[in-house]
Amino acid sequence: MWVDVNISDLFDEDMLGDFVSTDQISGFVTGPASSENDQLAMFDGVTGELLKAGQTITQYLDAFLVTLYNFFPRKISVWADIATTPVVGAGQIFTLAQHTSGGIGGGKLMSFAGSVVDDGGTQKNSATSGFYLKRIDFENITPEHFGAGPSLDISDDGPTRKALIHPLPCRLSRHYHLSSVVSPPDGKVIHGINKQSTGLIATSNFSIPGAASSVLEVVSNCNYSNFTVDANNANGGGSKRLNCCPVGPNVKNFHVSDVDVYNSTGYGHVTFGSESDPQVTGYYENCHGYNCQVPFEQIGALDVTLVKCTAEGVAGRTLELFHPYGGSKNVTYISCRAWGESGAGINILTTNGHPVGPIRFIDSSMIS
Repeated sequence: MWVDVNISDLFDEDMLGDFVSTDQISGFVTGPASSENDQLAMFDGVTGELLKAGQTITQYLDAFLVTLYNFFPRKISVWADIATTPVVGAGQIFTLAQHTSGGIGGGKLMSFAGSVVDDGGTQKNSATSGFYLKRIDFENITPEHFGAGPSLDISDDGPTRKALIHPLPCRLSRHYHLSSVVSPPDGKVIHGINKQSTGLIATSNFSIPGAASSVLEVVSNCNYSNFTVDANNANGGGSKRLNCCPVGPNVKNFHVSDVDVYNSTGYGHVTFGSESDPQVTGYYENCHGYNCQVPFEQIGALDVTLVKCTAEGVAGRTLELFHPYGGSKNVTYISCRAWGESGAGINILTTNGHPVGPIRFIDSSMIS
């Protein structure tokens, strides 16, 4: 036994017009079903259309709630509280007061559908399954976004490292401690405010697992500017070397400007290219090296230019000031100066049978 149903008897067709297709409605209105199977099929169709209508209404309600909540964005006290913060839908705005403490590292967040791995500063899953929050109101990532405090501290390493290896541009606003080498991704942008108030400083117990290590590596297509790198005379508790800013053998098109290097038991600005197959290309401008074993050394450089770079030697530490060698080609020094105590001011050297040159010094000087 079955019951004949016309959908027009149950709902106002004008009301359902936005949610139920017209042809489906007209099919239901045609009259009684000819068999029980036809009747069940009809009810299945009605149910399906009503479910679609319900889903659409729910989507409209979710969007309305998100819009309503965004008039008064919910405030989140600290980064860790995101894990207990509910979300009504994608696009909801939140205000983060601070990352951890001190009133810094805050900003605006937005909810997105999906799930992510918490990176400690830019994205984190919310309390509502299937939604996460992500920062939206910044152009540059900062160590403060990952929990760095307001002043130089031994605890800077973790937050600073996360900002330096993040693919987004990094902005440094003060000096920060590092305790082991940092290797940013290719294309990394790192900017400071200026060389006087912004920089990276190696801790006295900086990790040097082998004979040598480095503070900050220079990578392909990078742009570093307006900060200092201080190796802090770290030597691994013995005779190990700590370099400031080395360039790897396959690095191309690096750009380093207004980045000064200090107190290195190894090299300041150095290219570690292949002597037999030079590949390194890049550009230094207005960089200064002080109290390094070698402030500027170019090994295996294919095409490297230094403009307005200066090197200052210190007795008992500095061996050479400008030192192109090891198969380097097309190394050009323009308006560069060197002075102070050192074993040699400019030392051009061929090693292992690999020819060097051309090496050009244009409007440059060495003052003993």
